[in-house]
Amino acid sequence: MIPILNWSNIRAWLSNDKSVAKNVDTMPVKSTSGELTFATIPNDNVLPQYKNGSILVFDPELTPKDGSLILIAFEEHKEILLRQLVLDIRKKFIQSLNPALGSRLSEIGEKDQILATLIQVIINYEEI
Repeated sequence: MIPILNWSNIRAWLSNDKSVAKNVDTMPVKSTSGELTFATIPNDNVLPQYKNGSILVFDPELTPKDGSLILIAFEEHKEILLRQLVLDIRKKFIQSLNPALGSRLSEIGEKDQILATLIQVIINYEEI
């Protein structure tokens, strides 16, 4: 069972602060997931790709590859964002999932941090 966290608690969870998982809903996940695997619900930065009623499952122990959807924390922002990873030979880039923002790539800086890789999306169409 993994916790369904608020976006504001993700960094604490990844810092091994298990107290943020008290009094939150949980859900089953495949047994091959890492110990810090968690779920969350979409916020404004993942719309319209994932609508309300979806559950996003992330594994911070999985190494992302080209095309993976990742949670990233930029040094200059406090917000965590969901973006698509684009790998070049020596550089890493991200791309927004929102088509309204275009297909522009942004380079990941040395102090930016990839937090987790999206491994599963559960969509409940009755709540959309």
